[in-house]
Amino acid sequence: MAKGMRTAQSVLLVTADAALASYIDSILNKGLGIRIVHVHSFAEARTGFAQGGFSAVLADLPDVSVEELGFWKTEVPVLLLATEEARPAARRAVEEGLALLYMIRDGLSPDTLIGAVMDAVERPGTLW
Repeated sequence: MAKGMRTAQSVLLVTADAALASYIDSILNKGLGIRIVHVHSFAEARTGFAQGGFSAVLADLPDVSVEELGFWKTEVPVLLLATEEARPAARRAVEEGLALLYMIRDGLSPDTLIGAVMDAVERPGTLW
């Protein structure tokens, strides 16, 4: 378990991009021991989220729309992955309080991903 993590963490990853899911899994699961539950769509995410136990949601725009993000708003922090083209939608989601932050997919470094996820899952006792 990574230094500073109190309990096992789980992140719900919503993306239809198998290569991106594998990249994220290699960093967060294999590298830090954060359990990744990968689903391909918002519909699958709703079902998976109902099972509970997630510390955060990592959602890939456009696989999840800005409007759909409200589903998780009061439950757990939502982190977005976006293409350069989806940056305006990602920015809007953050400004509207539907997501904690967004990261641009192209060139996403392990350090950026780890820092964002660790910040989100380590928030003690808050709904963010």
